[in-house]
Amino acid sequence: MIEATVAMPVYKADKIAFLAMESLCNQKTSIKWELIIAEEIHSQQLGIEFIAQYAERLKDAGCEVIKYLQYKEWISLPKKWKDIGQHADKDSKVFLLQAVDCYSAADRIAEAFNCIVNRNFDWLDYQNGFFYNLVTGQMIQYSAQSRTNLDMAFKTKYARTIPDSALRKGIDGFLFTHVSKQAKIVKQLSISKPAKMDSFDTDGENNISIKRTSFYSNIRHPFIRTSIRLEDLDIADNIKDKLLNLRTR
Repeated sequence: MIEATVAMPVYKADKIAFLAMESLCNQKTSIKWELIIAEEIHSQQLGIEFIAQYAERLKDAGCEVIKYLQYKEWISLPKKWKDIGQHADKDSKVFLLQAVDCYSAADRIAEAFNCIVNRNFDWLDYQNGFFYNLVTGQMIQYSAQSRTNLDMAFKTKYARTIPDSALRKGIDGFLFTHVSKQAKIVKQLSISKPAKMDSFDTDGENNISIKRTSFYSNIRHPFIRTSIRLEDLDIADNIKDKLLNLRTR
């Protein structure tokens, strides 16, 4: 029985996708989960061959099924979320939004399952987390209590009914509004504990996140200054080396 769905929409991510995949291979959980990737055919496509090289390690991390949705032309991110939701296993209870340029904490799936299934929250996110700039090597910390925050997850039953939309921005809010309408009175859990040392987001190699670059030189809400650097994070040295190679290529 599949208990959780990790949803990962992909576009122009051939250089950075290893980051998300490595973090999923590092999950520590007894939960049986599936990975659903949605991607267009294009010059920077990952393709099924790239994903297949992680199959055995993903299985060791509890991933029972990998589904690859491929499109002949570009489609909007909300439509990808909708499509992934409709392809989620019938028994899945938790729907985790996995950005292709983010490294998820090893306990992400386990904690999401506990909060959403065992504690019966409709929506989960985190108020603190690190961001690393692939261009400059700078690090800042997200620290805010916004309508939506980091590492979002919600009940899979809401993912199955995501409506059509051509939105190109405000998509997190679009998803939260949908969940709120479905839940009537949404039970949201925004975890405020310190940022995890084995989790971080990146800027500089994706299509939306690159627009955050100015926050590193002019730190402002929702970010704060941090003394933590890439070398301080609790991730494997080979991952750090790959990120540094992206900077120097």
